[in-house]
Amino acid sequence: MIFDVEADKYGDLFTIKEFVDAVVCGAFIPDDGIGFFGTETHYTYDLSVWGGIGVVSAINEGATHVHWFNK
Repeated sequence: MIFDVEADKYGDLFTIKEFVDAVVCGAFIPDDGIGFFGTETHYTYDLSVWGGIGVVSAINEGATHVHWFNK
């Protein structure tokens, strides 16, 4: 997978584990915003955290982080 969008100062960066832990405890739900899987410096719009790809599939594509954008 090519992570072609360079991260900027907007949004928050989480490791996948940090993000999954936050979702499990109810800190994030789909109505709160959108997140995209990627690396520490880049992400792709093709791997939305709510898009059904799943964490395991995203990791298999090379993702290590979630770039989160609140509504």
